[in-house]
Amino acid sequence: EHDENVLLGEFVTNTSPVARLSLADPDHPFPFANLEYPKGHRKRHGIQHPHR
Repeated sequence: EHDENVLLGEFVTNTSPVARLSLADPDHPFPFANLEYPKGHRKRHGIQHPHR
């Protein structure tokens, strides 16, 4: 888990301001499959009704 947190931190830190503008949640620019980082901080993904 520690290694994953380090990698996610690097990803977030290196996401440019321009790239963040195109995201559903520019405050949490996580890779697609990651919905939470750090623990307790969930990103808005923009997917509505995912279980239909």
